[in-house]
Amino acid sequence: MRGLVLALAAGALPGLAAPWLDARILQPGDLAGAALVLPLVLVLARLVPSTPPRPTGLALGLALVCTAVLGGAAHLRLPTTVTNDEAAILFQADTFASGRLAAPLGHRPYADPVAHCPTHRRQVYEDAERGLRFSKYAPGPALFLAPLRAAGLPAAFGPVLAGLLSVLLLHRLARRYGLAAPDRAALLLATSPFFLLVTSSFQSEAFTLPAALAGFLLLLRLRRSGGRAAAVGLGAVAGWIFLCRPLTGVVFALACLPALLRRGEDGRPAPGPAAVAAAVLGGLPFLAASLCYDHALTGEWLLSPYQLYARDFGPFFPAGHPRAGQPLDVYGNGDPLTGLLRQAGRWSVALFGILGAVALGFWGLWRLRRRDGGAGLALAVLLPFAYAFHWYSGHWAYLGPLYAFESLGLLLIGALVLLEQAPPAWRRALPLAAVVAGPVLFLVRFRLAEDQARERWRPQAAAAAAPADAVVLIPRPPLAVDPGKLFLPDLPPFPADRPVILRELSTPGRTRAALAELGLGDRPVLRFLPGTLPEEDLLQPYEP
Repeated sequence: MRGLVLALAAGALPGLAAPWLDARILQPGDLAGAALVLPLVLVLARLVPSTPPRPTGLALGLALVCTAVLGGAAHLRLPTTVTNDEAAILFQADTFASGRLAAPLGHRPYADPVAHCPTHRRQVYEDAERGLRFSKYAPGPALFLAPLRAAGLPAAFGPVLAGLLSVLLLHRLARRYGLAAPDRAALLLATSPFFLLVTSSFQSEAFTLPAALAGFLLLLRLRRSGGRAAAVGLGAVAGWIFLCRPLTGVVFALACLPALLRRGEDGRPAPGPAAVAAAVLGGLPFLAASLCYDHALTGEWLLSPYQLYARDFGPFFPAGHPRAGQPLDVYGNGDPLTGLLRQAGRWSVALFGILGAVALGFWGLWRLRRRDGGAGLALAVLLPFAYAFHWYSGHWAYLGPLYAFESLGLLLIGALVLLEQAPPAWRRALPLAAVVAGPVLFLVRFRLAEDQARERWRPQAAAAAAPADAVVLIPRPPLAVDPGKLFLPDLPPFPADRPVILRELSTPGRTRAALAELGLGDRPVLRFLPGTLPEEDLLQPYEP
């Protein structure tokens, strides 16, 4: 028991240090909420019967229901996406659903970065020469969502389906790792506030977690019984992750590689170089698809839309910096020590929603290193380390270290393996406290995401009072909020049953000319004026 307490204390240190070292790491209430669950553990340790219930499958069913209901309900509550990243992924999914790799601009884009375009969206690249518009992100998540969009189904089915798949795969993976109660692992994932928050989004990590879990199932099968098909499947999983999140795909492959060359815990021979070659073969089609996609959109095989956007749009290092004018939003431009602090501080509150519990996960994966060749621990360590060199740590709305989300299921398994040998009170109370507190913490934390989405929806909410044939202009800075970052304009083809929302350009002449080019020159034009509060927002006639 002393070891568990010391582990929790060590895991809590980054979270406790975070507010003093970087106020942006955690949001108000994160630390207090995760700390308040610890007394609940002590209470439950005394109240819960000494004999734990036998697995009946009920926990797995409850996990699936929890994922579908909470994730689906969260999507329905949001009037728009929480981040521009998600909006760009949905835009690209619609583009794929229409049978195109890129959407036509439909108008002349203004090259002047001050003027922008009336339809300009962040994270979406506009190619002025070819008249094309496309998301800067890797195509995997949009490919996952495109069939749903083509069928006219809600896009929310995509991440909820990925979440359900993650729960089922974690249940099976927990059995493969030898857990006595694999249902418990599935239920803990489904009630994890970190998992529920990401499942309620369109972030790319929602579509790579099930792939990572499937990959570890194949890896364990390979280490136990070999098989070329399993090796090819493992390579395909790494390829899919690469198609969704390239750096994560590389890290996943590197984490699995040593496990293919190490002997099993029972002395079985390692899968060996032949398995490595088969895995490479399985990943090649995805690599080829990624290269072809990049070439089709950027004209270069080794220039991705992400790099193109960073090069041409920024953000850039500020004046006075040794690298002033160079793009900031590329890998390798981060401060690794600060990056690791951000990752560790968020992990400190994310696993189980219990302060410091992530240390149990790392400890448990260390104990499992002979079973999986150390791949689980390697992935859990390498993901935060790799992304520590990125300038941005992931959007704050999702509680945990978003860029390390793919290791969540493995850390849960590691913690449960450890708890199976803990004193009975801990073995019962800590998972039960997590199941009870997790959804509560999710609902509390979800309010922050919902507030952000409603803030982004303010022009659309105000435009509901305008005539259906009106054009509503999003004003230019300076304002209390940055309209270029928060507010989303409409894209052609424009809706016919409600006002069209566009950006105001740098001069009245440019604005009027852009409206004429878009075929909107004869419509009444209003200007959206955001107030301090949403109820203070105004619409005024546009009078240059």
